[in-house]
Amino acid sequence: MKKWNNLSKKVQANFRPIYSEDESFGIYVDLDGGRQQNVGFILTGFGKRQFVMLESIICDVKKADLKVALSAVPDMQIGALSLSDNFLTLRHVIALETLDDEISAFTSYDTLVYAIIYLATKADEMQKLLKIKDDTY
Repeated sequence: MKKWNNLSKKVQANFRPIYSEDESFGIYVDLDGGRQQNVGFILTGFGKRQFVMLESIICDVKKADLKVALSAVPDMQIGALSLSDNFLTLRHVIALETLDDEISAFTSYDTLVYAIIYLATKADEMQKLLKIKDDTY
């Protein structure tokens, strides 16, 4: 849990925090044009390995044209389109153990920071593509 706690503190110190719990937290990512996007972080695991799942909500699935949303997937560099409860989201998973160096050297070139900015930007682009009002999901 020490790595997760350090990661949580570091990310929340560099972005605007929304909420923080033991195994999850959320941040706002400011984007161009005064828009913002939420990115949630969830500690998850498989066997003895721990992973950080990043998730950014695009919209309520009832508002989405899934064919249009899926048409944007081939151009994505990282992440995956998913359904989470009643929401269409973008998700990306990183092994917590690979972020050791990233946690102490938090720069704009980090793997983690790249993933945060990329997911937030792509989720925002999908909202625009789907003609979804920016509800700051």
